[in-house]
Formats: sequence, C-alpha cells, structure tokens
Amino acid sequence: MAFWGAPTAQADHAARAVAAAEDMLRWLEVGNEAWQAAHGVTIHLAIGINSGDAVVGNFGSESRMEYTCIGDTVRARE
Repeated sequence: MAFWGAPTAQADHAARAVAAAEDMLRWLEVGNEAWQAAHGVTIHLAIGINSGDAVVGNFGSESRMEYTCIGDTVRARE
C-alpha cells in the first residue's frame, strides 16, 4: 500500500497516485518481457486508487507497529 497527503497535505495527491500506478505498470511491462524469455512466466497486477478521508498514524502493538491508514476510503482488493 502507498498513500499520499500524510502527514503533510499534498494538493496533487491524486495525480501522484496515478503517476505511481503508471510507473508500476511500465516497470511490469519491461519485467514481464524478461521473465517470459527467461522463465516462461508473466506477472499480472491489479492497482486500485481511492481518495478520501482516512485516519493515518502508527497502528499495532509493542511487537508489531506500522505507520498506515485506515477508514472507509481505504480499500483492500479481495
């Protein structure tokens, strides 16, 4: 997961998310050519982009802590 706009607001957070997704897809396209040639496999990727309010911070316990976001606008692919 990646997120923009926290801890400091970014007016262009949506454009940054789309640019990151496009970079990931370009990287995968090049990688798939090499992996297909070397190993006969390709990787498929699904990317979801959501926007809205979320709670951002450190979540977890003493044994495992993660800086992340949660909320109705935060979605995981099922």
